[in-house]
Amino acid sequence: MRAIDRVEARLVAASLFRRFLQRNPDALHNLLEAVIVRLREADRRRLEFTGWDVHERVCSLLAELVHTHGRPGPGGSMTIGLALSQEEIAGATGASREAVAKALRTLRTVGAITTSRKKIVVIDLLELRRFIDGNR
Repeated sequence: MRAIDRVEARLVAASLFRRFLQRNPDALHNLLEAVIVRLREADRRRLEFTGWDVHERVCSLLAELVHTHGRPGPGGSMTIGLALSQEEIAGATGASREAVAKALRTLRTVGAITTSRKKIVVIDLLELRRFIDGNR
């Protein structure tokens, strides 16, 4: 497993963690809620991606990342605040790196994004959404 951003972690014995959760029902509730949200998101993404081509999956991921990690830039552009490689995008979309490279190239050509090493700037979010909606 690989993180896409800096992570700090601490190893805790399972028995200690269970005792902590037993003594802290709010923490248990928050943990269960977080797990449920992640499972629902995974199910939503799996259903959403069924039948979508690589361009649609890449556009959907980029639109989601604009929403969750976007930083406003000049002219209404949004810089995705994660340093993602084509390989990482491929893994997140269930596509090959080559197919992702082609999708990104198409998006650059139509003026929806600009890219540089591990940096993606979304210039035209509506254009991304047109790919998702199949209006291309």
